Amino acid sequence: MIFGVLSGAIIGLFFHKDQWAGGYNSFHRRMIRLGHISFIGLEFMNLMLGFTLGFLY
Repeated sequence: MIFGVLSGAIIGLFFHKDQWAGGYNSFHRRMIRLGHISFIGLEFMNLMLGFTLGFLY
């Protein structure tokens, strides 16, 4: 989760530049944003699975 937060902070430093990573609708910029959120989302799902399995067993 720390990598998700750190990558989001780094991305946030450059979001105001119109042509950063090819522009707002560019494929490259979309993949960067998707990667950033997947760092956080996948870790959250992993934690929820661990809590669920701990509760069931």
